[in-house]
Amino acid sequence: NADAVSRRRSRRRTHLRVGCVNPMLKMQKTENNVRARRNSQMAIYHATCKPISRGAGHSSTAKAAYIGCKQITDERTSEKFNYNKKQGFLGGDIILPDCIDLKISSSKLWNMAEAAERRCDSRVGREWEISLPCELTQEQRQALAIDFTRQIANLYGVACEYALHAPSKN
Repeated sequence: NADAVSRRRSRRRTHLRVGCVNPMLKMQKTENNVRARRNSQMAIYHATCKPISRGAGHSSTAKAAYIGCKQITDERTSEKFNYNKKQGFLGGDIILPDCIDLKISSSKLWNMAEAAERRCDSRVGREWEISLPCELTQEQRQALAIDFTRQIANLYGVACEYALHAPSKN
């Protein structure tokens, strides 16, 4: 029974939400693959990229508050989004491209993103959800999240906010 509990725990993943392509590769079930999986543990890969679109009724301020487990007021609609009591938040930060030397709050960043888009059906941001392997330590996951976020910020010249969440209990 203790082995079953430890196996379930080892399958849990810490989720990084930054906001990648969803490469869902399926292995063919052959005798060799089944035998190989019994003898070794393999990290499961998951990545999704979802647009934050006003046309779908979404708001980047609401999404940032939810993902970052914080309170943000949307200056465009005067709505307050408060997710301070949400559980499982391990940490996060805002990363800007290397050419920008500025310190900005999450509330200010996402309100500026909302203000930059005028159309009612505009895409104001992207959410990237990536499962990080449980084989990594918490420090390694943090470093991987920062490195990935910094690469996205520099590649596309955008501001990014990452948030690490604890694995779910399921």
